[in-house]
Amino acid sequence: MQPPDQPLLGPLFTNPLTPYQQLLTAPCTQSTGQNLQQLVVCKQIICYIVLLTSILIATTTQVVLPLGQIHRAPEPYHTLALSGHEWVMELIIGHPKRIHCKLGMHVHVFESLINELHVLGHTDS
Repeated sequence: MQPPDQPLLGPLFTNPLTPYQQLLTAPCTQSTGQNLQQLVVCKQIICYIVLLTSILIATTTQVVLPLGQIHRAPEPYHTLALSGHEWVMELIIGHPKRIHCKLGMHVHVFESLINELHVLGHTDS
């Protein structure tokens, strides 16, 4: 176990601004000319760190996001205006998601339903 005065994550993850915390939080009345100059430098360093972090995040986002997108040619979805038997056949042989969108079931379930209705004596209309 680490001593209580050591940070849990070790020396690599210590706050780089720890030496300046007292300077940053001290009231302005206690600051000398040298302390004010150090305070200005410290605040400039913080601004640069924030700016560089923002640039790094923006650049990384622009590079990484397109890598996760797979580009493929879109399949046509709304292609025909049919009714009756032709419409059902278009659903069966058409876009795989269309039958699920229109009937709420996948093509294999629809075909099983049609077969079961034929077994029960129903015919095509």
